[in-house]
Amino acid sequence: MSAQEPKFEDQIGQLWGYIKGYHAVHLVSTGDKLGLFASLKAADEGLSAEDLAAAHDLHAPYVAGWCKTAGAFGFLDGDDSTDPTTYRLAPFFDLILASPGDPRHLANYCTTTTDHFHADLERHPDFFKTGDVFSYQEHGPAFTASIADLTGGLQSVLVHHVLPKLPDIGQRLQDDLKVLDMGCGAGGLMLRLAGAFPAMTCVGVDVDGHGIELAALEIDRAGMVGRVSAELVDGGDIGHENEFDLVTMFEVLHELPLAVRDQVMANCAKALKPGGKLLIIDETYPAKSSDLRKPEYFFPVLTGYNEMTWGNVVPTRADQDKLIADAGLVEVHRDMIGGMFTVIMVEKPA
Repeated sequence: MSAQEPKFEDQIGQLWGYIKGYHAVHLVSTGDKLGLFASLKAADEGLSAEDLAAAHDLHAPYVAGWCKTAGAFGFLDGDDSTDPTTYRLAPFFDLILASPGDPRHLANYCTTTTDHFHADLERHPDFFKTGDVFSYQEHGPAFTASIADLTGGLQSVLVHHVLPKLPDIGQRLQDDLKVLDMGCGAGGLMLRLAGAFPAMTCVGVDVDGHGIELAALEIDRAGMVGRVSAELVDGGDIGHENEFDLVTMFEVLHELPLAVRDQVMANCAKALKPGGKLLIIDETYPAKSSDLRKPEYFFPVLTGYNEMTWGNVVPTRADQDKLIADAGLVEVHRDMIGGMFTVIMVEKPA
């Protein structure tokens, strides 16, 4: 047996690790929904399971079991020098599990997994037999709102840390730029852009009526009517030409049906002013099976599997390059965020 060949114990241990992870995701979702992580974060001296249960009017024995199991998973640290045992969030889990809006916050990902992704995965045996698709838009308004919450942290990273460092456009963000968000969803990216750069105006388009309705509400709530708007489109021509300095596609490209990707990219190119930039943030799928286990492809592969019954196909680098070239655009920058998301800046020739 070579040094690289795994042992039986390694392989079965790997599967047990995944089973443990399944339960950990559900435990985090429960703690997130019940506000347990928020209470633990606020308690500098820690809380006993009994106090935590009383604070939320919950069944104390179940909360005690939750605390012990969260301790076993490493999310909580228990202090047995107190009677009863008190619990605190383990180092850094205040950020990871109890800091909504922070890009490092992942409790909402666990909750979205249990509330939405789980239902899709549960139906996979039937989907595999029929080839049916349950699209993003068919998931409904609660799903749209959940995805908006889930992507907010990454949008903040993009606005405050990625965009300012990009060539050319990064130096012009304080100017009166006009931005089109292609596939704007609930409008989160536009509102963050307009909030960070007061001279900027933003227009969003999407085929998801739930997203456009939510975007309109959020735009009004933020007092951004006049600077930010959202339009419902049908996937054909969007009616904008030579109008925008910047077009953004945030986690949209892989969600487009294969049959309309060329049309959407053509719409982006048409909407840009000559010399304008298109910014794409998306996953990139590995082209070779030998790359499937590489760390940088973990999230794209996971996304591809979770969303394939939505009709989504995560593009490879070659797919991205062809779409860009066929639209008459030229790539000027490519990078990654967090080892998971690809950032591509392309330009419309002047």
